[in-house]
Amino acid sequence: MRCWCVVLGLVAGCGFSPPATAVIGDGGSGMGSDAGSGSAGSGMRSLTIDLGNTNDDLVGFTILVTLDASRVDYADVPDPRHGFMFTDQSGGLLDYDVDHWNPSGTSALWVRLPPVPANAKPTITMKYGSGMPAADTFATWGGFTQVLHFDTLPLGDSAGGSYPPSANAMVAAAPDGQIGTAGGFVNGGQVSFANSQMLYDHWSSFTLGFWMYANYAPGTTGASPVVLNRGGGIANGTIIETLPLPQFAVTFNFDGGTSPTFTPTLAFTFRQWTYFAYTYDGDTLRAYVNGLELESDGLVGSRLALDNTDVFTLGAQLNGSIDEFELDQAERPGDWIGAQYKSQTDQAITFSP
Repeated sequence: MRCWCVVLGLVAGCGFSPPATAVIGDGGSGMGSDAGSGSAGSGMRSLTIDLGNTNDDLVGFTILVTLDASRVDYADVPDPRHGFMFTDQSGGLLDYDVDHWNPSGTSALWVRLPPVPANAKPTITMKYGSGMPAADTFATWGGFTQVLHFDTLPLGDSAGGSYPPSANAMVAAAPDGQIGTAGGFVNGGQVSFANSQMLYDHWSSFTLGFWMYANYAPGTTGASPVVLNRGGGIANGTIIETLPLPQFAVTFNFDGGTSPTFTPTLAFTFRQWTYFAYTYDGDTLRAYVNGLELESDGLVGSRLALDNTDVFTLGAQLNGSIDEFELDQAERPGDWIGAQYKSQTDQAITFSP
């Protein structure tokens, strides 16, 4: 996935390493004094966006823009972090972030859209070249609690620094991720987070989404990988992927196990990237696979009141890979989840001259 930033002090934004002659910029301070006018740009494309049949306005939506030699002239973009200018239909600048950059193959940017009305198909303009406005990771992902893209080590959090991540025995995934490189987990590899005893604690809402590649052979039994785990077992707010094959069960336990649990059984395929998402609005927890809601459960009045001692880890005991881990403290509608899936599978944008 892109140049993520899960935080250990990398330039916020991406793991992209420009050539020595490229302008580095400040990687996250915004489109300030180093923002170009775009006058040096040499290319322009119109991007028509179709996020599907939405019943709700999508606010703060960040869309994936996948690029290759048919969509951008790589020779015109010496430094992608100063190589693009995105504008909406009124001419307003849109923040963007570089996920990964590969001039000999496929690259990816993230662009934060203005509010998208229900069922709308807006058009934005992409100019590219040199001397363009600087990419701004934190502005692009503003409002999210955690965004991990897994393209570089040490990890960085594109959403900021509230829960700095630290990888232990995590490697670049094989095969590659859904978007760029993913985090590979095997033989005890995991990611831990500073201040993670506060993650989910007394949150009244959240949205969690991630791609997973379960690297188990068909017919495997007894596997019990943990995707997101709070130490101390399932009574402490653990999200565990259990595998009575070929199903995928996820157990949510709140309030030290005293409140109802939610164990959706979700069909998925081994050795294939699958998108999982979960939303919670304070009363109902919903589970999604590849953009479609499959199960929900009413947990009326429940809150994630954790014991404030153990910490969360990501990927522990998983034999597989995780990509594009996104978490925020807002409950997003199902249309948002479906639009994210469409965006992250390169189905949401039509390019035209």
